[in-house]
Amino acid sequence: MATHYRQYIMSYQQDEATAAKLIAFFEVGTDEAQTLQVSKAGGAYVTSYSTATKLEGLQYVIAIDDDDIGTIGALAFKSVGPTDTHYIWGMDVVEHDVQDAVRDIRQALCGKVITDTDDDTIKIYDTDGVTVLLTLTKSTAGTVTTWTPS
Repeated sequence: MATHYRQYIMSYQQDEATAAKLIAFFEVGTDEAQTLQVSKAGGAYVTSYSTATKLEGLQYVIAIDDDDIGTIGALAFKSVGPTDTHYIWGMDVVEHDVQDAVRDIRQALCGKVITDTDDDTIKIYDTDGVTVLLTLTKSTAGTVTTWTPS
């Protein structure tokens, strides 16, 4: 029996109700049925209400049950199959969704953001939706992409 450690960096909002936001991916060593346990806020592993389903090949997806994200803090899963054990860690449960917070801050500071692939620019508008506050122009050199303000 082999033990695998899988890091999955993600923040989940406490008591999130949107199923599409409650997923985590991991790869197994052997394609076999998985039984999940969860550790919340550094606690001992206990039976999880979440489920692990084969996505493709050795890739699995965890559908995280809202009972597993009711506690603020670190979140980890232990996935056990007949052959291998996997620890999926690096996740945390937060009070407010990080992406929602970023969007709220952006909307408070600017009215809209438009990405234009025709001229490789990003235009950031004031809250009036008309005045351009900043234009970022994309340039690429090899594998490096730079966004230059103008």
